Amino acid sequence: MNSIKLKKDIEKLYLRSLEIKEPLFTNYLDSIKSVIGIDLNSINYNLIKLFEKKISKKNHKKIEIKHKEKIPDAISIFSLEQSLNEKNKEKALDHVYYLSRVSDGMQILEFLLEYSLKNCASSHKYIWHIIRMQKFLNGKFILESLNKIIDIIFADKRIKLKSKKEVQLEWLSILSKEYNSIDDILLYYTIYNSDLIRGIEIRKLVSCRLFEILESNQLPSENSIKTYDEQIMLGRMWIANNIRKINDSKLSLETIRFFDLVRSCLMLSKNDKENELIWSYLNNNYAVK
Repeated sequence: MNSIKLKKDIEKLYLRSLEIKEPLFTNYLDSIKSVIGIDLNSINYNLIKLFEKKISKKNHKKIEIKHKEKIPDAISIFSLEQSLNEKNKEKALDHVYYLSRVSDGMQILEFLLEYSLKNCASSHKYIWHIIRMQKFLNGKFILESLNKIIDIIFADKRIKLKSKKEVQLEWLSILSKEYNSIDDILLYYTIYNSDLIRGIEIRKLVSCRLFEILESNQLPSENSIKTYDEQIMLGRMWIANNIRKINDSKLSLETIRFFDLVRSCLMLSKNDKENELIWSYLNNNYAVK
């Protein structure tokens, strides 16, 4: 199995994931793509087979793109934002189409991530993985991706995110605690430390999200350090190796997703202490050796 065929297969599965109702399947595919990418010299195609098996049970509906012949003279991100605020889905779909014809798709995707962090309960958790998949696919299926994001935003609950005075996040302090949802901490760590076009505003919103978690966290326990020598020696390669050791009957898409959250953080980690704390989240929550 070579990497060219692998990418073509991922392309087909990505489009299929956009066509089903549950946006979490795009997250799963992105995680599988990233875990496989750790070791392309020994492609773990069992992960693709697992995804194919699970998604084949889901109903799918082709995303219909309404192509427009004429693009308005005045079209901007602000037009899109207004349609989202007005909860006018048809206008929002029109605006993402127009914008995709005149600007870089990645800027539109990042704006929608920014908007969802500020105004929606959980949409950002899916939009982030669509952004990663679009980077991997070099913008292929951009209109389908944008339309899916609009669907996700309009299906989500609207919120008012509490603004906070901007302060420097102390990641060592944050990672040293246990949380009800470790997944959110790892996701925000990844987004915050990624190189993004709209990074300044996105990092501000991630900080606000994190402060909400910190203020509501009821778990007094510490994230106790638990690492293995092989993890420190091999780094992210340990994740690829360990997933191969999990029996197919016990391997789940959720397990792969969590391992990939850890992988993403390790890739962006700034120091050995953060690495230890990130590995500890994995080792304290999964029976790994």
